Amino acid sequence: MRQEPEIQMVNIDDIQVDPAMAPATDERWMALAEQALAGSLPVFHAHIPIGNLIPFDPDYRPDLIGPTKGAIDYYFERAAAGHLKALIVYQRGYWFVVSDDYLPLFSSLQGQPENVPCFVLGAPDHPLLTNITRVRPEDVRTILLGSP
Repeated sequence: MRQEPEIQMVNIDDIQVDPAMAPATDERWMALAEQALAGSLPVFHAHIPIGNLIPFDPDYRPDLIGPTKGAIDYYFERAAAGHLKALIVYQRGYWFVVSDDYLPLFSSLQGQPENVPCFVLGAPDHPLLTNITRVRPEDVRTILLGSP
């Protein structure tokens, strides 16, 4: 007979976060997202070559962490079924920085598609981007926050 686990109350101050489980905060991404939500910064949809996508925090490796490795595999399976998640990025010189979509980024790196659909915070200026379209301002909130 299986015994139910005992539930214990934990003081919130006793909870500790493993720094390896979360990437560093990207203040630039936060500022750009706020501007886009306020309507003062345009957002574009574009297909970006995978070699031009870089993580903001190169030390964060969700592919090496048990729980997040499973999530990467999930995104990979979804992409293989034709449901590739668009990443939210911003341009820094020749590169496009991924700050918030590490799991789908690592899934894309695993599958190596030629191009990855992305939402770009600000007007992109890059010769290798394709299918560039401006996002309607009324759709920005849903893209960034996942809700209307």
